[in-house]
Amino acid sequence: MQVARAARFAASPWGSEVWRVDRTAFLSFCKAAAAAEPSKAKREWNGFLSLAFADVDASKTGMINPDQFDELCEQVARLPRRFGLAPTWEVEYGGSREKRTAARKAMFDAIDSMHGPARGWIGPAQFIQWATEHVAKKVGGNVEATSASGKMVDYYNIDNYEKDDFLRAIKTAIADKKSPEFTRLYEFLLTIFVEEDHACRGVVTRDGFERLVNRAAFVPRQFGLAPPTASAERIEELYKGMEDPRLSGITFRKFLDWSVKHLQTKVVARAARSAASPWGSEVWRVDRTAFLSFCKAAAAAEPSKAKREWNGFLSLAFADVDASKTGMINPDQFDELCEQVARLPRRFGLAPTWEVEYGGSREKRTAARKAMFDAIDSMHGPARGWIGPAQFIQWATEHVAKKVGGNVEATSASGKMVDYYNIDNYEKDDFLRAIKTAIADKKSPEFTRLYEFLLTIFVEEDHACRGVVSRDGFERLVNRAAFVPRQFGLAPPAASAERIEELYKGMEDSRLSGITFRKFLDWSVKHLETKVA
Repeated sequence: MQVARAARFAASPWGSEVWRVDRTAFLSFCKAAAAAEPSKAKREWNGFLSLAFADVDASKTGMINPDQFDELCEQVARLPRRFGLAPTWEVEYGGSREKRTAARKAMFDAIDSMHGPARGWIGPAQFIQWATEHVAKKVGGNVEATSASGKMVDYYNIDNYEKDDFLRAIKTAIADKKSPEFTRLYEFLLTIFVEEDHACRGVVTRDGFERLVNRAAFVPRQFGLAPPTASAERIEELYKGMEDPRLSGITFRKFLDWSVKHLQTKVVARAARSAASPWGSEVWRVDRTAFLSFCKAAAAAEPSKAKREWNGFLSLAFADVDASKTGMINPDQFDELCEQVARLPRRFGLAPTWEVEYGGSREKRTAARKAMFDAIDSMHGPARGWIGPAQFIQWATEHVAKKVGGNVEATSASGKMVDYYNIDNYEKDDFLRAIKTAIADKKSPEFTRLYEFLLTIFVEEDHACRGVVSRDGFERLVNRAAFVPRQFGLAPPAASAERIEELYKGMEDSRLSGITFRKFLDWSVKHLETKVA
């Protein structure tokens, strides 16, 4: 969370009262303020309510009437509304000022008669008691009650949430700009924007823009939905696209608009990965960007969910080749284990096949793997002729740390391996170079990456789980494949129903009542070939 909160130290625009801008901090603050025992939060809560009371007490007598109470409710409610924790009065009262006035008058009368006969006014003590009890009920119950997604994501504390929580929240926010989810997204983006406006002019200049983009990207990066970094060229391109030359910077409106559209592409591109996904929850097994993020977390020193899953993955792979079931493997089994584990990075074009690595020579492969085995075997003392899971996991983790810590595109002839699931992180030239390389060489990492992407979306649209995509899923499949070239104006916004029907009939295997992956792959490659010709 240090990246997400980087600007909150030193000259923060929020001062020391972070609960005014941080949802998780606000909830903790309210719980402490509503508790019976004295606390720093209780003192600050009392001060906040007292100042709000004083602001509407026009007569400066320590007494307010029903109209002033209505104004006070609006003033105080702005804070929970900021975090999507309370509806606007328009939503609560159906846009009717009459209903709002009547409801607030009823509240006022209840508070006025709290300790005896009504007097027609209330003081700070009565208001603070009522407001504290009201908040205690709110934070003591389900604070997500107004959330259509079931859980309101706090982007400043994103490591407290799962990937599905994030995707549901973003989908809801994008679908409904009046939802609490959109309010929360808006507030987060505004907060980091203001924190990077170091000149305090209402715009973010070029020097702060890279920090701003990286802080916004920190959230999807947590779930492998964005690459680890954005190139200097990409940052420059984004800035120029959003800059207001009159103000020598970008405005919040432009940043908000870009962020929402950018997040929308993430959700659209991954539409089939929710609910009954064929991949389960371990998306790192099928998504290159997610896999790289997963590996970096797994190879890091600190404990993490990724580290646990990595340990499980390697342990099961070890057990699969441990024929004797003794917890010990020999050099031949180690060779088999290397092949088994290497299939995952090879899936994403991140590692060569053994045929490429050893020139097709089994003798060279055996000799190289035996040398690795011997090094691992003697890692902690004299060689014993076998290695266990602990030695293998330590070696594999260190091996992966070196790989993901260096240039992961080293095997790429095109210089940058395109992740089609995160295509909005690339430029048109990156895409064209990758496709040209893939089409020219079917043994290249670029073709492996293209193949894996097409297979992934094909399987995701095979809802009947028969190994074919039927007519009802074919249109979705074509649109998901076309989403990539459409990003660069290389495909029309949509394919007509007639064109979809024509394509389906041209690929359908009538015996299977659907299209096979082989046919879809063949068509996709030929189709892309026409785009880059």
